[in-house]
Amino acid sequence: MFQSKRFIEKNTPAYAKSRFQFLQQLVTEYQESSDTEVRKTAVAHLANFAYDPINHRWLVQLNATDLFLDIVAETEDNELRQFALGGLCNIAIDPEAQHLIATGDGIPLIASTLSSGSPDIVLTAMTTLYLLINPSTKPYILTSGIKAYLTSAVQSANPRISNLAGAILELV
Repeated sequence: MFQSKRFIEKNTPAYAKSRFQFLQQLVTEYQESSDTEVRKTAVAHLANFAYDPINHRWLVQLNATDLFLDIVAETEDNELRQFALGGLCNIAIDPEAQHLIATGDGIPLIASTLSSGSPDIVLTAMTTLYLLINPSTKPYILTSGIKAYLTSAVQSANPRISNLAGAILELV
């Protein structure tokens, strides 16, 4: 559900943290914890908050986009990687976040996860790339390597992967 600033203020108790403070706490929890489950929970929450455009400004301000990219680049944990990709996918509709992802080497990083073998990771990566396509990013996303992957993915037994690959190829 998309929320307005007024809705958030009305439904947040006076003693509670602001939305920005709560998001900041999640980023801090991820950065300071060595417990994998705490880190997964923090990233999953951040990814879920990235779904609502009202949170995009705060997430960009907190460098959550970079955090998601760093997690995708550095972790071997598929569940954590899936959460981070979900965060990128959810925030990819925001123009500033799109710019940060594209200029932060996010496109090749996201594309590298297409070979993960996990259908959920592949679908999230493909959806993120699809959302990032605009006139300035199209040449970086629809490279010969990605086109070759998508062409083979159209033949996938997984109809979600096949259909999404076909939808992206239609943009070529």
